[in-house]
Order: sequence, then structure tokens, then C-alpha cells
Amino acid sequence: LDQLESQLQAIYDLARKHRIAPHQLMSQLDSLEQALTRLQSLDEIRFTKQQALNETLNAYQKLAKKAYQARSKAAKKLAGQINQELADLGLQHAQFEIRVEFKEQGQPSATGLDDIQFLVSTNPGQPLQALSQIASGGELSRFSLAIQTVLATDNAVPTLIFDEVDTGIGGAVAEMVGQKMQRIGRGTLIV
Repeated sequence: LDQLESQLQAIYDLARKHRIAPHQLMSQLDSLEQALTRLQSLDEIRFTKQQALNETLNAYQKLAKKAYQARSKAAKKLAGQINQELADLGLQHAQFEIRVEFKEQGQPSATGLDDIQFLVSTNPGQPLQALSQIASGGELSRFSLAIQTVLATDNAVPTLIFDEVDTGIGGAVAEMVGQKMQRIGRGTLIV
């Protein structure tokens, strides 16, 4: 009898804990078991999604590395061509370099994991620095002109503005600037 009373008390305690009538305990048990099954299913789904995400990130890393290698190779070639153009534009001592750095821990983006910088030295012995930090307005325009001259065949830009491109130049260099602008101007509006 004590055992039955103890079991009956446990039933009433459970009913009070779940705020239901004692005869509803079996349906409550079914509901809790279904909820547990759903939670276990969500854990499996989360695990599957995490695996898919990891696979996608690994594939992205591989593609980003290939893009980095291709960009590094193209950057060396492009910089060499730009350096040749700079000599024609009165910047004989200028050195132009494109630095491509792979950021392995970088935030994935549509353009890869590279950090690309244009570095220049305008005088002999001067260390390479960011183009935006050391070039004057006229020099910046001539650097831009050199880049656009090299890229003229692939350029899809409808309009280019070269401010102060003729500052501090004359004679043969001014003639060369004009020729390069004319060449670019065949497919692009030059201002």
C-alpha cells in the first residue's frame, strides 16, 4: 500500500510539475518524446550543414589560391609593361610593382582572398611605396595613362579623365603623352 501511495504521489507531482491533469501525463510524454526526436533531427541537420559548409570553404580556398597564383603571374607581366610605358612618359626612374598577397585567414569574398597594392618609386634609391601616398597629381595621371595604355585592348571603360597629365613635361614626352592618349581614345572618351 505504501508503494502504491508513493507511485500515486509521484504521478501527482509530475502532473503538477507540467501543470496538467494526471490523466494527461501519457500524452505529455508522447509530446516530449516527439520534441526530443525533432531536436535530435535538428542536430543531425546542423551537423550535415556544417560539413557542407566546411567542404565549400575548402573548395573556395583552393580556387582562391589558384586565383592568387594567376594574379601574381599576371601582375609581374603587367608591371613590366607599365614600367616600359612610364619611361616613354618622362618617368624614366620610376619603378612600378604590383604586390599580390594571399590572405589565407581573410574573409571570403567574390574576388578571392588577395590584397593587391600598386607600389611605386619615382626616384632612384627611393623605396617602393603605395602609389596613392607618393605620386603627385601629374605623376598619378601619367601612371594611370601608362596602365590604361597597356590595358587599352581589353578596356571596357567608356570615359577616362587624366587631370594634370601634362604637368611638368614638354617636348618629346608631351608628344608621347599625346600619342598614348590618342591610342586609348580610339575606343574610349578621354577628358
